[in-house]
Amino acid sequence: MTKNQKTKDVTHLLEEKEILYKELNHRIKNNLQMMLSLVKLQISQSPHEETKQALTITKNRINSFAYLYESLYQQSNSTIETEEYFRHIIHAIQLMTLKKVKIIYDITHNLTTDKLLYVTLILNELVTNAFKYAFEKEGELHVALHKKKQLVTMIVSDNGEGFNPTKISNGLGLTIVETLVKNQLYGTIDITVDKGTTITLSWEEHE
Repeated sequence: MTKNQKTKDVTHLLEEKEILYKELNHRIKNNLQMMLSLVKLQISQSPHEETKQALTITKNRINSFAYLYESLYQQSNSTIETEEYFRHIIHAIQLMTLKKVKIIYDITHNLTTDKLLYVTLILNELVTNAFKYAFEKEGELHVALHKKKQLVTMIVSDNGEGFNPTKISNGLGLTIVETLVKNQLYGTIDITVDKGTTITLSWEEHE
């Protein structure tokens, strides 16, 4: 086999791999969109407000996956503009409420894709809880993400009525957060209540 023939074969294999990769991502994206459509249909048909709220939270979780796959499909590097991604997730949550909450971002670090999904699922839960429990009609929500040496810190804080353990300590949302922080990020979580709630997450990132 000549050198030119080997080059053609390798090029052909790479092209086939690229086609398969695009097809896989296309199918995943379509499946996620179908799941979103089914959940939206259930929300519209449910007569119970509590069920609608639970399904809406599920919809936002699926939306986190769908938007990440869409972002990954459109670019080839291993990082995504984290602030843009955070803004999309929080905007989707904010649209589901009538509360006037000012979101203040302080993002100085872009997460790698292997961490981004876990972190945005965590963010989804924390912001959902803030909108649900911290604010009656309006307020401020601060979202910060920084990296110093190998330590990444994310802080989500609000000026609402404060963390009420009797309301959400045993809820699925906080359980998801604690599980992802400890088992996926191998990090720590700290909750402070003082004229609002501040939740601080820290984990090491060696990339």
